Amino acid sequence: MEIKQARRAARNATKTGDVIATKEMSMNQKLDRKWEHALPFYAQNAIDLGFDLPLPFSLSIIPVYTQQTLGFSNLNVNVGDKSLGDVVDLNQVDFGHPDVNTATLQLRAAAWLFPFMQVGMHVGRFEGNTDLNVTIPGSVFPGTLSDALAGSKVTCNRRQDYCGDRLSGALNNLPSLAFSPEYEGWNYGLTTNFVAGFGDYFGVLPISYTWSKTDDDRTTSQTLVVSPRVGRSFRIENWGLLSPYVGVSYLYSTGTTSETDALGIKGLSYSIDQHNENSWSGIVGLNWNLARSYGVSAEVNMGEGRKSVMGMLTYRW
Repeated sequence: MEIKQARRAARNATKTGDVIATKEMSMNQKLDRKWEHALPFYAQNAIDLGFDLPLPFSLSIIPVYTQQTLGFSNLNVNVGDKSLGDVVDLNQVDFGHPDVNTATLQLRAAAWLFPFMQVGMHVGRFEGNTDLNVTIPGSVFPGTLSDALAGSKVTCNRRQDYCGDRLSGALNNLPSLAFSPEYEGWNYGLTTNFVAGFGDYFGVLPISYTWSKTDDDRTTSQTLVVSPRVGRSFRIENWGLLSPYVGVSYLYSTGTTSETDALGIKGLSYSIDQHNENSWSGIVGLNWNLARSYGVSAEVNMGEGRKSVMGMLTYRW
């Protein structure tokens, strides 16, 4: 009866969400512990070595707000079966370096496959906006076109005035085009966390891959994030377990925006690639385990051209 009560007390105790070494336990207590769950594999081996493991399954709600700078390349415009790139130099069209603001709400389910490895999958909704300024320099147009227009007899109005010079000048002084597109859609992906513990200290290596698609089917993207971090756990009486951490994050994101019958014009289509311009940022975060089954997290990501704030509410069983 005393052994069962001790095991029940150990299960209900507040523990860190990562693998940690159990320090305040006698050798006999360590040998008596039995893992009562199907996962992770080799859990009993870790228990026998004196490690304590988190509950194997979890469900998390994760709100994220992100601001990052995007770059654009490979613009292609088609009119019917003809490519505009065969006539003008589309590589000179300048889209600037817009900041894209995105808010995401994700649901993630995860399980510990091994004592050192957690796997999961997530799905979520996102929405965002940006301010886009497009500049079309006159050099986009071939010199022969401007030369042909200069001095040519092009009719401007009913009085048969000629204005080839004015058209040529207009090509070299095209105004910037301003857009403020908004978007929303779905994303889904896979995650893996590799963990290790050394007394009260821990290290975590999260890796995630996410696919995203807007509701209008115009934009699809893929994102890889690798974000190693290290931290320490502090047990605070009546407040659970606090685990602050620091780290770095590497992000690689690429996508394509395309549309047929663009601007309502039949036969007009375009496509353009987009990518994040800055890959690295620093991480500061905190895990707070209120009880063995409940925990919350908060994290800030800061770097040149990239900022994000993340929260997470997790239930474990």
